[in-house]
Amino acid sequence: MRFHTALAILLLATTAHAQVVAKTDTTIKGQTYAKINATDFITALRSAKAGTNLEYRTTAIDGPVFAPTAGLDTVHASLSLIDVIFLGEVVLNNVVFTADLRGEKVEFRRGLSALKSRFNADFSLRQSISRRHTSFKQALFAAESDFSNSTFQQTTSFIETHFAQAIFSHARFASEVYFERSVFAAESDFKDAFFEGNAHFKNVHFKSDIHFGGARFIQRTRFWQSIFSGPSTFDNARSRGEISFGQTVFGQKARFRHITFVHPVSFAGAVFHRPVTFSGSHFKKAADFSGVRFHEDLDLNADFKSALDLRHSRGPSLDLLPANNKGYGTNPDSTLTDTARLYLQQANFSRIAFRWPQIAGRLASADSTGADLQPVYAKLHHRLMAEGLASDARSCFAAAMEHRLRYLDPTQIAWYGLQLWRLTTHYGTDLVRLVVFIFACLIFFGLLYRLIPGHPIGIADCLYHSALSFFHLGLRSETQGLAGWLTLAQTLIGWICLGLFVATISGLR
Repeated sequence: MRFHTALAILLLATTAHAQVVAKTDTTIKGQTYAKINATDFITALRSAKAGTNLEYRTTAIDGPVFAPTAGLDTVHASLSLIDVIFLGEVVLNNVVFTADLRGEKVEFRRGLSALKSRFNADFSLRQSISRRHTSFKQALFAAESDFSNSTFQQTTSFIETHFAQAIFSHARFASEVYFERSVFAAESDFKDAFFEGNAHFKNVHFKSDIHFGGARFIQRTRFWQSIFSGPSTFDNARSRGEISFGQTVFGQKARFRHITFVHPVSFAGAVFHRPVTFSGSHFKKAADFSGVRFHEDLDLNADFKSALDLRHSRGPSLDLLPANNKGYGTNPDSTLTDTARLYLQQANFSRIAFRWPQIAGRLASADSTGADLQPVYAKLHHRLMAEGLASDARSCFAAAMEHRLRYLDPTQIAWYGLQLWRLTTHYGTDLVRLVVFIFACLIFFGLLYRLIPGHPIGIADCLYHSALSFFHLGLRSETQGLAGWLTLAQTLIGWICLGLFVATISGLR
């Protein structure tokens, strides 16, 4: 009895396997493939029972595989596709796969569509290629899905797709790919993925760890309004096109280390709930962090060659010091190149670690009047004074006055006052310049006295008279005419210089 039962089971298994045996052979690119009709393939999928396994190796399936018109809505058997070529279009829309589907070296010559399909068990499509449009839009992968080392040559859609654990490591997207509004419920992997076309990750929710380390983004990439609930890693990624994380939320630690951003990158409006690091990265174009909210200290440790925009951003601490100089050395290397520009308008950080030589000449204005930079200078000056960096604070103040002077013109009285302040003490920061100015005034007025017609006294007497007039010593009312007016002017300048001397001495202490 047991023998007959075993024999019956063996016959059933043989029958199930016979459903997938090809009728003819064909040669493709020098290799022989067993060739079967697409209708037979669909019939096998439809009739195979749960617990059985359909396996196709070195097989070419001829004709379109169109599940909707063939009445195929559920596949109960496990399906293995090894070195299989689909010569026609494959449409598996709304099909439920209750068992494993494992594919390796599968080729879809006319594309693949699995719209709203459901994969209840493990799914893999490794080292495979789809030469036409590929769509898994609104599909559901309840278990692991593995697309590693696969190539998608034309537009690929994973819009509103739900993944458990997804693996796209070393996958290649030769054209545009869409992951908009998709969900990654478990740890997922895009390490070393190659995005040749535009990549769209708008409104994607990564609920667990996500790895984009080593990924290459050649064209425009968008992570707009996405949520990274778990740790995210982009270390050693390469960006050759614009990339944006606008209004994206990072719930755990985010790493963007050792990346070269060739084109502009934007984090505008993003929120970082945990630390983020850009250590060793290079921003060759504008880096937009405007309106970003940092809940932890921000330590950039990166190089910026174009623009660093921190307008309206806020957080507990901003560290602009380079990695090799976290102390307060006298000549720190700047994280900003000579051509870089820094926007700090209305940035709100409880503490900013920087040295003035790092950002001198790099503060930029978005306002044609330059008025938006005055509060920035004032805030930086206050922070430098609070840190005890008096020399840096004086340099910052002088730069603020230079900026103000740049937007004035000779029709305004303030222009003359600032020019005099600049000429005499460099805005109260240089006492030596004041001394030089005083000596220059003494010599200049002495020569003027000597050149007055009918003024017979010698040059020594003229210099002596100039000194008496400047320092308000021995001034007599008998000095009249042109010499009297010069004396009056020199006395006024002397009083001004006395006030500047007192103010500069007080400011230098």
